[in-house]
Amino acid sequence: MKRNFALIIFTLICYVTLSGQQSLQLRGTVRDEQTGLPLPNTHIVIKNKQIVAITDKNGKFRLALNEVHLDDSIIVSYVGFSPIGLSISNYLSLRDSLINLKHSTILLREVVISSKQPDLMPFMKNAVKAYNKDKRKSPYIAKGYYREKAKYDNQYVMFAESIGYSVYNGMKEPHTGFSFFCENTRKSDNMENWKKYSRKALNGEKLSDVTSSSTVALKLFQEIENYGPISEKYWESFTFQLDSTSYNNNEKIYNISFKKGSDFGNLQVLAESYQIKNIRYFSKSIYSIALSKDVNCQGNIELIYINNLPFINHINFHYITDNLEYWNEYNLLMQKFDHFNFNDKDYYSMIFYEMVPYLEYLPQKWAINQIPMDSDYETICRQLKSTSKTLEEQFQANSGKWWLNDFQKWLPDMAPNLLEDQVKRARDLIARLKKLF
Repeated sequence: MKRNFALIIFTLICYVTLSGQQSLQLRGTVRDEQTGLPLPNTHIVIKNKQIVAITDKNGKFRLALNEVHLDDSIIVSYVGFSPIGLSISNYLSLRDSLINLKHSTILLREVVISSKQPDLMPFMKNAVKAYNKDKRKSPYIAKGYYREKAKYDNQYVMFAESIGYSVYNGMKEPHTGFSFFCENTRKSDNMENWKKYSRKALNGEKLSDVTSSSTVALKLFQEIENYGPISEKYWESFTFQLDSTSYNNNEKIYNISFKKGSDFGNLQVLAESYQIKNIRYFSKSIYSIALSKDVNCQGNIELIYINNLPFINHINFHYITDNLEYWNEYNLLMQKFDHFNFNDKDYYSMIFYEMVPYLEYLPQKWAINQIPMDSDYETICRQLKSTSKTLEEQFQANSGKWWLNDFQKWLPDMAPNLLEDQVKRARDLIARLKKLF
């Protein structure tokens, strides 16, 4: 183990550039020193870059960082525990990359179990008000990955996933706030039962594929922000009921169900801070790019709070309509929480690139980021395997191509030189975004 650890450190040091900066992969586990149990949702902050990652349910984290210094600071913090601060070089010397956090010496309040229920409507009013006051209005960016897959008649017909950048541009109009910028994409060949959902060109000719749905999960979140139970304008049109009270690390959590017409679900809200931690939504209409219509779906949204500001940690949704079963998810890798901005030209390039991304597949980057496999990946590989290519070979074959290789038919009025300008601007923007992380 020591020999392997030394080899890892040596490999990392080999990345040092003449400027003293380097690219590093940091990974580790955070646990409770007293019990030895893992601590999920621990914040791992790289202070100099103003980015944060969150540990998973097993207390594990991984960070693929660009242009960092060995003396940059890492701060590890979890509610109720004393934070730890250390340099990257000191972190690399830790045995087994294990961080043990000690319980805070601050006296915790006594937990009193009471049957008394909160006055729910005033409580929800405060929760909605707090959320909308605290949420970021200005542009912000995160690094994450999205994944989508589909079955037709219970057989997989499509699989795609991409590491990239989730950008909120600060616009308040519905459907325009979020974009996902694909950087490293794995996409399978097109199956006939999936290609039949592709759009038509203006002349009526069928296009080669269904366009990317990389931003759809983020759009669902914005729909719920604007029109759902956390909307400052519409929350009162929902009915609420307290289902149960639970405790996590001495924090009281209210589990609250909501309903409005055919839409229903539940919220997890911290009783004292009013922070909304989780939203489960059923029968929420969302636009299906494949079916070109609104469909009812089941969705789940997990939020994290950084400096008391809410950000997206995870979103997934699922629907079954007209023999088509579809899944889409977004997962946070790193959240940048300081100032971020871009101009209008960057924004329009991003919108184009979101619809028709250029596919580049770099397997080593998937390994470095340690993206977890889909839970049904073996079945996906078996059912999407063609007579000539495995799924991995399809990923390789699609690299260097457009997601929609005949998109010019879809956008016939776009001049070739304008297209080249948009693509160049988009790729230049990706190069700049990489440096932020």
